[in-house]
Amino acid sequence: MRELIVQVRGRGDAYHRSGIEPRAEALTVDDLDPLGKLVRDARVMGVRIHAWGNVLFVWPHPEGSLPRDPGLS
Repeated sequence: MRELIVQVRGRGDAYHRSGIEPRAEALTVDDLDPLGKLVRDARVMGVRIHAWGNVLFVWPHPEGSLPRDPGLS
């Protein structure tokens, strides 16, 4: 069987229907559930889907790094 790993959670947002996390801003079609559609389509083609989600937030700071905590100096 073929298998595919897909990312469904990026920066605290969801690329799937979620009652917990906000919908990813990149999803512009309101009623689209990317994970749900992928799972349905993959089943027809005999592909097993594994959902992967980042559990730690990735810092989007414009300088490219986390601000230094003065208390840790």
